[in-house]
Amino acid sequence: MIGGYRDAPEPALRESVARALFNKGLVLWELGGKEEVIACYDEVDARYRDAPEPGPREIVQAAIKLREMLRGGGNS
Repeated sequence: MIGGYRDAPEPALRESVARALFNKGLVLWELGGKEEVIACYDEVDARYRDAPEPGPREIVQAAIKLREMLRGGGNS
């Protein structure tokens, strides 16, 4: 489902897809897929870091924080 909307130009869809990818990472984390979580958050970062609206950029910041924590660089 996410795949068809990854490059959506509409702001609301961009935010929804960014959030869906972020949530996918959380589910993968619960299932113990550390490398898959990192890859998912890498995708969130790459696709939405330069989004013009704040919603996706806030999701990127949360993804970066969790990704760094998983890589051992976080303080949480």
